[in-house]
Amino acid sequence: MILVNADKINKSYTETPLLQDISLSIHEGEKIGLIGVNGTGKSTLLKIVAGIEEPDSGRVVYTNDVKRAFLPQHPEYDGDLTVAEQAAEYMAEVDPKTPDFACRSMMTKLGVRDFDAKMKELSGGQRKRVAMAAVLSAGADFLILDEPTTGLDPNQIIEIREMIKNIGQEKTVIMSSHILAEIEATCDRVLIINKGKIVANGTTAELRKKPNSDKSLKIKIAGGTTFDIQSRLSLLPNILQIEITEDQYFEIQYQPNSEIELHLFNLCQQNNWYIKELIPIETRLEDIFRQVTQN
Repeated sequence: MILVNADKINKSYTETPLLQDISLSIHEGEKIGLIGVNGTGKSTLLKIVAGIEEPDSGRVVYTNDVKRAFLPQHPEYDGDLTVAEQAAEYMAEVDPKTPDFACRSMMTKLGVRDFDAKMKELSGGQRKRVAMAAVLSAGADFLILDEPTTGLDPNQIIEIREMIKNIGQEKTVIMSSHILAEIEATCDRVLIINKGKIVANGTTAELRKKPNSDKSLKIKIAGGTTFDIQSRLSLLPNILQIEITEDQYFEIQYQPNSEIELHLFNLCQQNNWYIKELIPIETRLEDIFRQVTQN
């Protein structure tokens, strides 16, 4: 079932459009990752989807008055309030019906245990965790999370990933992150936004299978010096990048449909080299991201 439908969303703050004719549907139970280079409108799109900000044109329609909870990238706070008081204010905004103990329990899981500490005494990461606790413990159907793991240590990042995965079994989630591995590990659909438009939309498996996606392989070639081999490999057609990973080992990125194996075989035959190892490398999300945001 479609929970949220955004249709032809446009938004500008200056003469240059920030979001241009963005349309997307979010289905119940999905965990969607939103990625893009800085300044491409990720936070603005999330605010519009959350209903916090209005688009210049276009509309967002929610099914059955879905309950939403939004975590901003930089939550506002009152430095003179205690953690408990600030958490209560967040809960009043997000879901007044959620009991205090649920939010306190979530704060404890996130490593915030001194409820009497003043907010101004906390680090930026700790303050964000107070806001995150309110959102994650809320009784909302749809969670909109803007950079939820910013300011967390590696152990807490792993815990948050698992929480989002578990919460995603009962709730719908859309989250942004600049950590591509985090999106790949947490989400089942990826949206890539560039220059105000969605340039890729699908599961990581679907994005890898797109016919215009660059390919990669790892190869070991013996019989010549490493730098001589690299020099001659670079002259092959449709080669995008060659990296020496260790002596006589190369990682090659190439354009699709380029018959790379045939060219490698012919090159080795001409130079009396031989291939000791050849392993296709599954296209990484970062490769897809780089391709669609640089083209």
